[in-house]
Amino acid sequence: MDEMKLLIEGIENKLNRLLIKQNALTEKIKQLDAQKSEKDRLIEEQRSRLEELEKKVEVMSVAKALSSEDNAIAKHKVDEILRDIDKSLKMLNK
Repeated sequence: MDEMKLLIEGIENKLNRLLIKQNALTEKIKQLDAQKSEKDRLIEEQRSRLEELEKKVEVMSVAKALSSEDNAIAKHKVDEILRDIDKSLKMLNK
């Protein structure tokens, strides 16, 4: 009988340790999920900022081309922008 009681206590101890480990791992998962969400948010902010800067560079490039005396470069830039607008309109119409 004592042997059975010791066996049950051993199982209970192991079960309690497993439950403690499970709780700790559950908390760790929550922390990692929160960190991932924050990093995803930061990545999206950086991506948006990059897009903004790329647009500014394009505008500055066009402005420079238009202000230069080389009309061929300006015409090329305007044509390029028009093609981009046409592509965007086609994508919106799909």
